[in-house]
Amino acid sequence: MKNMNHHGFTLVEAIASIVVVSIVLTTAAILIVNAYNQSVATSRQIDAVQVGSRIRDDIAADATYAAVAAWMDGAAATLTADSCDDPGSPFSCGLFAYEADGVVYDAEVAVSFAAPTAESLLYKVIRFTVVVTYYGERTISIEGMIYDV
Repeated sequence: MKNMNHHGFTLVEAIASIVVVSIVLTTAAILIVNAYNQSVATSRQIDAVQVGSRIRDDIAADATYAAVAAWMDGAAATLTADSCDDPGSPFSCGLFAYEADGVVYDAEVAVSFAAPTAESLLYKVIRFTVVVTYYGERTISIEGMIYDV
């Protein structure tokens, strides 16, 4: 029997090591991309909360119960950047002009006003929800109310 002295790797060993390194690098790249996407989504979520809070605060501070109740006419209503300039709307389109980190949140915002209930009519309260869509299809909802003082 011959005593073979091997110096180096065989072709099979080289291919196997390339496959293992490729799997490790692919997994690492996927993890990095997912971490980046999650970081961007979290940043956009913070921006969306700030924009939604500003819109809620502006509506609560500037809108009157009487004007909004007359506009709603006893039914639920939705306000968007496209419908803000409708005749009779007590809101200006400036509500949809907020910007955060270079992103203007206009088409991504919808404000839904709940239909009046017996209790809300008794206490003269209008409940509304500001929904902001960020980073694809993710949304945040911020609730507010308008009341007669």
